Amino acid sequence: MKMKSLVFAIAGLFCVSCSNALATGSNSGPTPPSPGTTQPISPTSASSYEWPGDDRLKLLPPQPLIDEALREANWSSPIFGYTSDEMANLGNDLYRLRMVNNLFRDVLAAPRTAGKISTDVKANGRQAGVNVQAMFGLLGAPAGREFEPPKKKGSWDLKWIPDETSPADAIDLLFNHLKNKGVSDPADDFDHDAWAKLPARAQRLAIQTAVAATAATPFMKQAYKREVFANLAAQKGVKPAPGWLAQYLLSPHTYTDESPEPDLAVFETYEALDLPFISCASSALFVRLAAAIDGFLNDTQEPMPALEFDPITITLPCGDLVIMDTRSQPAKTGAIVIDLGGDEIYTAGKDTLPLGVPASFDQPIGLLIDLGGNDRYECTGPIGHGCGVCGIAGLFDLAGDDQYSCDGAGTGCAIYGASITADYAGNDTYICRKGGWSQGAALCGAGMLIDLQGDDRYQCGSWSQGYGGTLGCGFIVDHAGNDYYECKEEDAFHPTDLYGGQALAMSQGAAFGRRADFGDGHSLAGGVGGMMDFAGDDVYFSHRWTHGCAYWWAFGFLEDHAGNDRYHCVQYSQGSAAHFGVGCFVDLTGNDSYNDDRVAQQTTGAARDASIGVFFDGDGDDNYVFPFTSAGSGNLNAIGLLWDRRGDDAYRLHVTVDPDDKKKAEQTKSDKVIKNKQNIGIGNSVKREGAMGSFRDRMLTLGLFLDTQGKDSYTVPMEFKDNRNGGWFADNTWWAQRNDELMLRGFGLDAERYPAVTK
Repeated sequence: MKMKSLVFAIAGLFCVSCSNALATGSNSGPTPPSPGTTQPISPTSASSYEWPGDDRLKLLPPQPLIDEALREANWSSPIFGYTSDEMANLGNDLYRLRMVNNLFRDVLAAPRTAGKISTDVKANGRQAGVNVQAMFGLLGAPAGREFEPPKKKGSWDLKWIPDETSPADAIDLLFNHLKNKGVSDPADDFDHDAWAKLPARAQRLAIQTAVAATAATPFMKQAYKREVFANLAAQKGVKPAPGWLAQYLLSPHTYTDESPEPDLAVFETYEALDLPFISCASSALFVRLAAAIDGFLNDTQEPMPALEFDPITITLPCGDLVIMDTRSQPAKTGAIVIDLGGDEIYTAGKDTLPLGVPASFDQPIGLLIDLGGNDRYECTGPIGHGCGVCGIAGLFDLAGDDQYSCDGAGTGCAIYGASITADYAGNDTYICRKGGWSQGAALCGAGMLIDLQGDDRYQCGSWSQGYGGTLGCGFIVDHAGNDYYECKEEDAFHPTDLYGGQALAMSQGAAFGRRADFGDGHSLAGGVGGMMDFAGDDVYFSHRWTHGCAYWWAFGFLEDHAGNDRYHCVQYSQGSAAHFGVGCFVDLTGNDSYNDDRVAQQTTGAARDASIGVFFDGDGDDNYVFPFTSAGSGNLNAIGLLWDRRGDDAYRLHVTVDPDDKKKAEQTKSDKVIKNKQNIGIGNSVKREGAMGSFRDRMLTLGLFLDTQGKDSYTVPMEFKDNRNGGWFADNTWWAQRNDELMLRGFGLDAERYPAVTK
């Protein structure tokens, strides 16, 4: 019997043939029992693996386990993934990243890569500049590796300032250096008396900031073909101001229907910037600056006194560096602003350039460094504080309970540039009210939001909280605290035609390309988006396309390393991908809850259309709720993998059929309800399109579900219990699927392969 769609192990709906068969039973290799029955695994047949602990880099399925799963699924191949030749058949969209291409060759490459990235980011701690170096490396633009944090504590690490020089004396050496760099009179507005009032550690921080910005400026001034952007602005009748540039450059990625107004010029801007130069400049600036801030924080012998003086100004090649006193007062405009303290309110409107934003191609660096106080960063214009549009942006807040809010792109967003927003302490709130592109997002560059301490709250619309667009790498990192992350549907992107007008998050560890085969044809590969939280009991609340997801030649991941966490989503989430994407989700330890009060689909290790979706939970007693095509589900030449390594877990299949829909289906003889039952997932694969008469008919579709320790429970709706005659998945059971005609494979295993936890 030919089967146009997967029929999976439901009595009355299940068709047994030589080309499509489900087997369940023991793992010792006897003849499989008839479908719809359950048999226990023999204790002597199971391998036992040594417990590796909670080391993130050791959270990988043992190779014998993978070999067993593929063998029982009756699949033999030199690689556990897709070859370069297979992926080459699927299109050659512009700006595909080499590292994304490499992930398709090995399903385990995604969790291995995400684990290495997150482990390094965690170890780097305050050294955010080192992280930006690595982010540009992921984009294929490594540069500036010569810039490293000073190896000696208290060292200037400069040939022209001897280490024994005090900050009070070093200022004159800085002025000489700036003159050599082309600044005619760097001390024109400098107040020596006010400078003398500053603590030595504040003086040192200011000098190191000036040195870092001066080193980065020449690269940034050469990083753009300015005439391209100037001509664009002239054609539109506007000035190439940062706010207009941000909206224009983002426009191909934020259109609301399938037929945006044709504009070839915007696609030409991808060739009008030099990522290696931006990478080098970012290293020169952020590596030294982060080290200088670290030195300031470590030097606690001299507390910051209450100071009152007129702003101190030092002229740099990128503009003025302005130092404000400790009073709460409106900040003076400058390319770089260092505020010594006070509860500040930083505001910017539609026609005001926020602080911490590059002003122009001639002033390509914008920094705001706030040393203390409970501060508010409020923007109601098209861009917010810390938006690196056609330049480098930095926002560093060292203390206090702070509030960050914007209506547009900002707070660690890079658009054709680089950006870091770093908050070092306090219980903070981050809000992006309209649209998105905030809280660690990037298009053509690297954008990062890092929070080191406190119980924090994050709220966004779309394209935020660890998002990577074309040639972009966006990270959101939280090191400590019980945090709440929310992507609000009412503030998210609502396509008018796509997805039936439903909201799309594209946030919280998401990466997307631009698919345009339905529209203007200018498809563009996506980038890398990562969300990392290293401690605390956290809540992740989102909807569609979120929690380690990817679309169109992109890689998105979410890593949570500790705590009892709650995750809420709707679709294509928690280690899911579609249309040439690689999505990865890893929760290392803790008693976690996945979608306990929301109906979701295509989650927890699900993939569609030449994609890979991976979900790992390392340890803990977890609660899962999932409906269709989830929990290790492959769909249309894709590979989905769910692995829960250890813990007593509860799996609940939440599949409901509305009575009116069921009645309508019976009246019209529709197979909609039946198809839904066929696609339930949990270690299976499906190809609803049937045979396609192309290379796809010989390309693998695979779903794997692996639970390798614990007393687990499986709850199935009664209508499925009636149909499945007892069911196929249960504790200490295996099940397998095979369809040779459509190259479908599936395998599920619930077994005791690791030592139990002593409770």
